[in-house]
Amino acid sequence: MPGFVDLHTHLEYAVFRGVVDDLPYTQWKMQVQRREDLLDETDWADSAALGAVEAIRSGITTIADVTDSGASLAATDRSGLRGVLLP
Repeated sequence: MPGFVDLHTHLEYAVFRGVVDDLPYTQWKMQVQRREDLLDETDWADSAALGAVEAIRSGITTIADVTDSGASLAATDRSGLRGVLLP
């Protein structure tokens, strides 16, 4: 069976899942941006690694990701995921 392809991932945002749910998009995005400032380089790397593991556990083998911190690049490489990532 072939793996799934996810064409809109944000691996480095995995840590924010469930933190600011159930808000209209603009309010949600503003809440996420406030929390982004609290993360350091290690936090971004850990979050992206978590996102990669969750993708793989869901059957995803290929992703497309836009990364601000660059953490998704290393997480994708280390996890064995395939994809197109734009820094």
